[in-house]
Amino acid sequence: MLASLSLLCEVMSWASCAKIRRPVMASQQSHEIDKEKGTDSVYVQMYFEHQYNWMKKLENEALTITSLVIALTAAILTYGFSDGKVLAPTTAIGISILMAVINLFAIAYTIRVDFFYHVHQRRAKEVLKIYSPNLYKLDRSIAQNPPGDRLWRRRNIHLALHFVLILVSFLPLVLYLQNVVKSS
Repeated sequence: MLASLSLLCEVMSWASCAKIRRPVMASQQSHEIDKEKGTDSVYVQMYFEHQYNWMKKLENEALTITSLVIALTAAILTYGFSDGKVLAPTTAIGISILMAVINLFAIAYTIRVDFFYHVHQRRAKEVLKIYSPNLYKLDRSIAQNPPGDRLWRRRNIHLALHFVLILVSFLPLVLYLQNVVKSS
């Protein structure tokens, strides 16, 4: 598309089209090597972007696990209460334990992902601090989260959701025990 525009500009010889240029690929750019640090600026940029790509990937994985656990919990509860009968002891205990274990796994995974998320974030900030101190100062000067907003971080919302699902997971066991007490 850009090549055809350039060709059109040459044929028509429009003066205003002289500014149209083909984009320069990273491999075609002249690499500026920082003489003091001995590092190529393109590699620094690639490393910085790589850290944020990993952060994005980790957040997507945590969200996928949470979505999967919610779907499994809904499916298990639907199975457990599918017939109108009283829950059998093995079904009530099995469903409760299974849902609790699945949600505990999701909590552990979310905590682990958050650890690695912050590792990549610290690496990216350190690169920014070393190679672009002015951008680092700007980044630090703007508040990331308003005070008191730590409660609403993605990780905390995921953890709270899984804790609620663990509490819900004991609903079949509570209903079973309630029916046992009523019948005796």
